[in-house]
Amino acid sequence: MITNSLLKRINSGDREAFKAVYDEYGRGMYLTALKTLNSESAARSVVKQALLNLHRELLNAADDIDIPVRIRELMD
Repeated sequence: MITNSLLKRINSGDREAFKAVYDEYGRGMYLTALKTLNSESAARSVVKQALLNLHRELLNAADDIDIPVRIRELMD
């Protein structure tokens, strides 16, 4: 579960905090992309780009971001 304290750690640049987001959502993101794209390399690329975008957004966020919702948006 992503907590406010975890979001604050991510926002301050704590890489281990963002790894917790990856650990929680990365596999699901990959499986969704793989099912849609039917290509392992394309799925990895899409997930990598989505996570990079999410990380950048979290680092620059002035307000809380609903991470599961934002991941779904990034994966669409």
